[in-house]
Order: sequence, then C-alpha cells, then structure tokens
Amino acid sequence: MVSTDTLFVVEGHSDVAALLTMGLKGMGIPGRSSKYLPALLEKIPSECQIVLIGENDGSIEKPGWVVAEQNAQELADAIGRPVYSARLSTRIIPSANSGPTHQDAELLQ
Repeated sequence: MVSTDTLFVVEGHSDVAALLTMGLKGMGIPGRSSKYLPALLEKIPSECQIVLIGENDGSIEKPGWVVAEQNAQELADAIGRPVYSARLSTRIIPSANSGPTHQDAELLQ
C-alpha cells in the first residue's frame, strides 16, 4: 500500500503529471542523473518515504531500473536515510473503464 507520505522520483515531467493525476506526490529529474538530488531530498520531511522509480529503458547491460536501484543506495548514503527503488511493469490489466486491452502501469513490490 502506498502512503500519502510517499514522494516518487521519476525521470520526466510526463511521469510527474501521471503521478499527480493519480493523486500521488512526484518529482521529476532529467535522465538518470542523481547529481542534484541529495540537496533537494535533504529538504523532504523525514516522515515522507522517498521512492525512485526506474523505467524499463536503457541498455541491456544497465536498464533504467537497475540504475534507479544504484542511485537509491547512493542517495540513502548521501542523505543518511532510506531511499527506496521500484520499477514499473506495463502489462495488460483489465479495468472497468477501459476493457481488456487497456495498459496500465503497475508498481512492483
């Protein structure tokens, strides 16, 4: 279950817009860089859980979700608190509004 005190950090502005549309807190970063994140995330209240969302892109050797896992560990070390990572899976999920061919993103736990 996702807490309302969870901040999702994603790659782009369209991903942030999607999170906000779902009523979730989101922050976008350009590309896969975590260069500026420590200074920004240090300002996030400690009761707010931070989750980096990795995408299913990138190279075969290093897909985006693997980079997100590495960045989460680096950020946790830098700011002295837990930073979690997750990846999205796109699969067909039937919903009442869209029928059986609608694709939604599902957060893997």
